[in-house]
Order: sequence, then structure tokens, then C-alpha cells
Amino acid sequence: MLLHGLMASNRVFDEVVAAGKKEFRFLTLDLPHSGKSFGWAQMRPEDIAQKIEPWLKEKGVHQAVVFGHSFGGVVAIELATQFPKLVKRLVVASAPALGLSAQTKKLLHSTRAEQGAALIGQLPMWKPFVRSYVGWLFANPRKLTDKHLEGYVDSLKNPGSWPGMLEATRSVSSYQLQAAKLIASKIPIEVLWGERDRLVPLIEGERLSIALESGFTVLHDVGHCVPEESPAAVLDAIRGTVASRKARERGRAEDLT
Repeated sequence: MLLHGLMASNRVFDEVVAAGKKEFRFLTLDLPHSGKSFGWAQMRPEDIAQKIEPWLKEKGVHQAVVFGHSFGGVVAIELATQFPKLVKRLVVASAPALGLSAQTKKLLHSTRAEQGAALIGQLPMWKPFVRSYVGWLFANPRKLTDKHLEGYVDSLKNPGSWPGMLEATRSVSSYQLQAAKLIASKIPIEVLWGERDRLVPLIEGERLSIALESGFTVLHDVGHCVPEESPAAVLDAIRGTVASRKARERGRAEDLT
């Protein structure tokens, strides 16, 4: 099960699926207000997870490896927390699951944020702006292909995309990670992070892996867009063959606080 992040769609996994389709049965979907989807759930990880669980069962899936990127990583964590028997292995990449700063929360919950999201949603989609922003997310902007870009542009044409992103970001700002519950479930967990992630810095990945007592893999010369920048690493994590390290040492945890 592959879950994408905000501003994106399931197309971010095209290269992962193409490379691994002979080995795995992949299931992807567009999150609410993303890609071709509309409001099938509120943009809260808890609500989305509750809708995904019966959808998977309808597909005949009673246990799956779940991979989530960015906001999709928070959804994946929530899916594993709520339905541990459903998740065989959990892999998250670049997931802001530890919340956001108080200053960011204040900005997100202002009326100006709502007005801004509504205004942007009414403007024509300016492709050079999208290219510039997504290129900034990549460690090497030259790896951003026209096909990658088209996926983001198409998703942002969704009428609910900007208000949906605001709702989702607000939910992330107050998200409460239930680390103890997830650890107690004994689900194998792997955290992947691009060493050059400008959106959710590498230190957040270290903190998350420590909180979850998980494996932790740093991807060299990779930014925020892990599925597109390093599809091979995503497949290795799904297989459980990444050369990760455990981020459990008390001393390391103290250094990060």
C-alpha cells in the first residue's frame, strides 16, 4: 500500500510500481482532494486511515506492507496505530509526524491562511511556479522530469487541492504520535529520509526514528521527494533489505533534544 503526500497524487509512485510490479501487488490511491479524488474523507490522518481500512478489505487485503511519504507517512503511521493487524511492515519517508512549531500553528489557524488558500485555488495554474517549487524539493532539480511535473500540475488542478492542503497541514500541526502503542504492536518499522530534505529536515527523521525505536536510513543526495528521487531505496525498504541502523541509543536521543 503506497500513500503519497500533499500537492501530489499516486503518480509519484510510477517508478516504484514499474520497477517492482513483478515482485509485488501494489495498491495506490489519490488522497482526498488530490489527483483525481474529491472529499472522500476529512484531511486528517485519523479519518483517512479509517476509510482506507475497509477499502483494503474490499480489495481482499487483510495484511500489507504500508509505505507512506510526507503527509502520507503520517497517514500510514495512523493506519498502523489504529489497525496493527492490517500492517505487516511500516515504512515512512519524510513524514512530519512530530507536529509543527507553535509559530507555524498560529499562522495555519489564522483567517489569512484560509483566505490565501481560497485565493490561490481560484488562480490559473502557473506551471513555472510549480516547477520551481518542486525543483526546490528535489536535492538535484535536474532529476525533476516533465512527467514528474505533470503529475503535480494535474493534482493541483483539483478544485479542492489548496483548501485540502491547508486542512491537512493544520491536522499535522496538532498530530499526536502514539509511539508507545505503535512500538507495542511489534510492527517492523523503517524510517527513510533524504539527507538534503529542505522541507522536513533530516533531524526530524532522526527524532522520529528514535521515538518509534525503528530502523533509520539516510539517503545520500536525496531531497524531500523520496519516491521519485530514489525509487530503488523505497523498494528495498518494502522488501526489508535496506542497510539501516537502529536509532535507539539514549545518548543519541539526548544529543537531539
